Amino acid sequence: SRLGVQLDVAQGDWSGVLQVVSEQGLDGSYRPQLEWANVKYQLTPDLALRLGRIALPVFLGADARKVGYTIPWVRTPVEVYGALPISSSDGVDATWRWNIGEVRQATQVFVGRANKDLQNGLRIKAEDITGLSHTIERGALSARLSAASARLDTGIGAELFGALRAFGPAGNALADRYAIVDKRVTMVSAGLNYDPGNWFVSAEWGRTRTDSLLGNGNEVYVGAGLRVVVVAPYAGYAQVRSDVPTSDPGLPLAGLPPP
Repeated sequence: SRLGVQLDVAQGDWSGVLQVVSEQGLDGSYRPQLEWANVKYQLTPDLALRLGRIALPVFLGADARKVGYTIPWVRTPVEVYGALPISSSDGVDATWRWNIGEVRQATQVFVGRANKDLQNGLRIKAEDITGLSHTIERGALSARLSAASARLDTGIGAELFGALRAFGPAGNALADRYAIVDKRVTMVSAGLNYDPGNWFVSAEWGRTRTDSLLGNGNEVYVGAGLRVVVVAPYAGYAQVRSDVPTSDPGLPLAGLPPP
């Protein structure tokens, strides 16, 4: 379940948006979160700048992934969208809109940072967020290509990694490998959607690299649906495939005392 409210204001070349969302967090609470809070200045009819909290434009549904009635799914496919642990950042972006014949183009660059409360004081921080997104639209067809990078820092697994470090160099090597401390996270994604009205089909692919406990892998989904009067039955398939080992030999125990 999710409850949200959004306020949009506009005055001449200036506009702003504020969006607050309440949904269940990792700690089970429904504490409201500020999802969007930014101002936009339209420099020219084709170029706009935004400052504040902005949704990361790395998926087809990124701009409205929290606004359920704008997407056909009950929820965006978690296999793909869940690969990115943050959905918005505090920073700036610039969007340039241009056309090639009947094909509408939008190129967006963004920089920022994020600091999100997960549960019981546990936070996830992302610094040096940078990215590029390009959207193409023609009639019922739309596509988005994007790439993003950030330095991630969180205390997830801190007790485990602290225990590992008590085992000396071998434990330190394991902790350094898997701890999510100052780790560079990169993601590239591509999505395609065709929606002529009575039916729709979409597919997205993502490639994530974290060099940490979060792993590296490829994520994909495909789906299609049919609109009949006021209902839209749909079907989809999604998969996450890791391309790193899913187990580790662990600590060499030879020569260690039983405790």
